[in-house]
Amino acid sequence: MRVPFALACLAACGRPSPPQVPAEVLPYDQDFVASSRRLRATLARDGIQLDTQPVIRTCEEPTPDRDCARCDVATVLDQIEPELVDAMAIAFARYPTSVRKAARIEHVAFCRAITYEGNRDHGPAGLADPSAHRVFISVEYFRRIRGDDFTIDDAVHHEMFHLLDFAALGASASGDSEWGALNPPGFAYLGEGKGEPADETRRPRGFVNNYAQTNEVEDRASTFEYIMVRPEELCERAARDPLLAKKVRLLWQRVKRIEGADKLGVTAPCVKPTKPTKPTKKAKQKLKLTL
Repeated sequence: MRVPFALACLAACGRPSPPQVPAEVLPYDQDFVASSRRLRATLARDGIQLDTQPVIRTCEEPTPDRDCARCDVATVLDQIEPELVDAMAIAFARYPTSVRKAARIEHVAFCRAITYEGNRDHGPAGLADPSAHRVFISVEYFRRIRGDDFTIDDAVHHEMFHLLDFAALGASASGDSEWGALNPPGFAYLGEGKGEPADETRRPRGFVNNYAQTNEVEDRASTFEYIMVRPEELCERAARDPLLAKKVRLLWQRVKRIEGADKLGVTAPCVKPTKPTKPTKKAKQKLKLTL
């Protein structure tokens, strides 16, 4: 389970932030400090704060429709690879000011781990909290599960899209009939908490991966992460999957309405609708001859 996402107001139930950890009590790790400064500087260009309080909670008590998440903010004590921090900074740097403002992002929590109260065995890679204008990214996830199929870059773009999606659709993010019409006939999303199918070969048409089957919110965010991080793989799949190709084009049509979206550095050719080419004069003459 990578990124549970709640549309409910999470900020309202948060407790007051604990005091920040004084820098002088932390051991000095030159590489980690330098990479953290680069990440902080990248975010600060648009007034986004890199959270430093020891613990951030989304709420006090879980409710039937959502869980309460806890982020233990990463420090030099956690001996984090600077490459992970730099990868985050590079991913966030791809978003021009206009797109960041459209996402309404104000905080980034770089977590040693993200857990759910009462469920310590479950640690997602990231979390988006639109009501608090915050993105959470977990370091532990990428230490525990290493591989090229889901990287910290994927997590950043996935969570950023959640904020963009919610800013654009609000409560309608879970009732997008235009998106739902592109699913295979008879398909029903799995729903949160029901697990992710392990066998990618059984992934139905219309989805970039199995996790996209969770719900339509995760479906759109998963598709966006592929647009941003793995365009070649996305277009190869879309070439064989007409339903996925339609989803990719619809998603990009929505994203490109945002001012500055053309500066996101998207290179996937399949995000653009295919326009029929006009036959040349020579081709027209050849066609008449064959008729």
